[in-house]
Amino acid sequence: MGVPIAILPGQAQLAQRYAQALLAVAKEQNLDEQIFADMQYLHRLTEEVPFLHAFFRNPVIPPHHKETVVQKVLGRAIHPLTQRFLTLLVRKNRLVYLRAIARAYELLYYKTRGMMEVYVELARPPSEELRRYLEGWLREWLPAQPVLKFTVDERLIGGIRIHVQHRTLDLTVRTQLEKFQRQVMGALSGGQ
Repeated sequence: MGVPIAILPGQAQLAQRYAQALLAVAKEQNLDEQIFADMQYLHRLTEEVPFLHAFFRNPVIPPHHKETVVQKVLGRAIHPLTQRFLTLLVRKNRLVYLRAIARAYELLYYKTRGMMEVYVELARPPSEELRRYLEGWLREWLPAQPVLKFTVDERLIGGIRIHVQHRTLDLTVRTQLEKFQRQVMGALSGGQ
């Protein structure tokens, strides 16, 4: 759907520490935006190429093989600082947490920039006009600049579902029809 991955409590602490350290170094070198792009790329890559994620997580594969993949395959697509960071993760046997670290970095980056993720579900792709309207409307209600992430789910039929942190505003046709169905069924079963 596009809603962030679930991170187990132990992973969250470890991911947070590594992400904070990476962000601090990146900021010192004025590379936080570039490293943010790399973390998004790596997160997306490990989701879209399950083999790569499985390769990184496999404890049977020797670290030097993982390091070779980081340097020769990923090294062309990412900044040298990110490459060194991944090499560190390999050597510390922490590459298994790459997705969680990338996600933690992304959230820390948004926080330092006064931004907040907002997941928006629609039955069809949003128009540019709707994107601008939602961004303006959410900017008035949120304590931070919204970063809109859209997903399309035709099962919604119409309307919109908005996820902000741990809250959901569901104004979809599907949900309204389900509520109506429950009310009718409740009325029919209560009236017998």
